[in-house]
Amino acid sequence: MKRMDKKLDNFIKNELKQTVKNIEPSPQLYFKIKNQVKLQEENVMKKNLFASKKLKAAVVVGALCVMSFTCYAAMKMTGTVGHSWREWDTLPTAEQVQKKVDFTPKFVEEFSNGFQFDNASVGYAAGVDSDFNTVTEEHKEVHFNYKRGEESIGISNREFAPEIGDGNYDTFDETIDLDGIALHYNMQAYKFFPPDVEPSDEDIEAQARGALEISYGSSEIEEMNIQSLFWEEDGIVYQMTCLGANVDKDGLVQMAKEVIAQ
Repeated sequence: MKRMDKKLDNFIKNELKQTVKNIEPSPQLYFKIKNQVKLQEENVMKKNLFASKKLKAAVVVGALCVMSFTCYAAMKMTGTVGHSWREWDTLPTAEQVQKKVDFTPKFVEEFSNGFQFDNASVGYAAGVDSDFNTVTEEHKEVHFNYKRGEESIGISNREFAPEIGDGNYDTFDETIDLDGIALHYNMQAYKFFPPDVEPSDEDIEAQARGALEISYGSSEIEEMNIQSLFWEEDGIVYQMTCLGANVDKDGLVQMAKEVIAQ
């Protein structure tokens, strides 16, 4: 346990060296940033919580060292890590985006449901192994963040990269055909706990059934449904993430349709 903590500490220190003063999380990374280090060994000791789960996300609040762990048997990669920084507070042009990330995704300034452009960030994502060593090349990303009052929806974009998991949508709830483009939809209930608070037996049972994801790092117990919508077009992967906003699946599909129509 101490050995893993030391590795994580060293990893975080290295990542922080790459940050700049205007770094900040985009909304679609909010739930990942909320996760604190809960290694599998510790969870086994606490009522076997997550004992059958893969290694959970490890992040520190305020630092954009974002990890999303999954498993790809063909390589040593066990997850992805990325960092980003705020680049624009007004809608950029296609030329500005192209200059920063070397590709040009489709994007809009305002959606018909009232969500408006708020800011955009530029960053990188790369695959890491279980010791947090980078095992793939870094891939440039751009994140567009939209607001409607206090509600947030984010859309991140990068060029298709199967080595970091793009194209792996087997675990999603539903695939929707939109004029030949496959939209992959998923909704997951999350419950965030302070680091020193243990989930109830009911929460643990819900986690075991796959009905709930338990994460740590919040100052108080919070519950949220996180919806994701992925699609690929012209070699670019689009990921729309809805963090508790009052938008259902059909609403997200309509927003995707408006992006695709550009």
